Amino acid sequence: MTNMEAMAPRGARQAPPRPRGRAEVEAAILASARALIADRGPSGVALRDIAEHAGVNFGLVYHYFGTKDQLLDGVYADATEQAAARLREAAHLDEALAVLMSLGDGTTARLVAWAVLDGKDPAELFGVSPALAVLADLVRRDAAAAGRRVTADEARVFAALAMVVALGWRLFGPMALAVAGAKSDDPQRYAAHVHAYVRELAGAAVLPVGPAGREASLRAGGRELPHGPRAH
Repeated sequence: MTNMEAMAPRGARQAPPRPRGRAEVEAAILASARALIADRGPSGVALRDIAEHAGVNFGLVYHYFGTKDQLLDGVYADATEQAAARLREAAHLDEALAVLMSLGDGTTARLVAWAVLDGKDPAELFGVSPALAVLADLVRRDAAAAGRRVTADEARVFAALAMVVALGWRLFGPMALAVAGAKSDDPQRYAAHVHAYVRELAGAAVLPVGPAGREASLRAGGRELPHGPRAH
């Protein structure tokens, strides 16, 4: 044990190592910006706050990301690309929706909510989301496998709806459960119920409309749907 270690107060924690190299510094800045903005909103966070939280020199924030607006662009782009990477692992729409409903810790939902509350233009902040593009592709692919034709625009509308459902559940799930009189305000307690409803939603998007589609859903009865999502 060194003299310095012997002199340190019992239980004292060492400061985490400062990030080194461009990759570590950029990752630390993005992670800190994401966490702080989700908690306080874009207008409540300064670049110096982010630099201090990330443990990097303030000049590096500007050097790697530019202005605060440019850093915000990076934060939102990183969040949606991370979501897209997880969704690409899903083979079918119902699997992707289950991932979407349980993705992350709610930080992305708060980021989106702050963007809306701050009156930001979503087209400028997010562009066309790669995560929602993955969902739209799965809708069309699974629908085609089930014998239903879904246009590209219809698939995009469904992807938008799925995003609203997922973000809304993340933001308001505990409150909604409480005011609905559910036994627990913990959304995880009802994860199985939510996933079952999500499978129904997937089936509604890809199965043929009308009696034939309903019969296919009833025949599936919890098993895998023909060439695609499972019905509950």
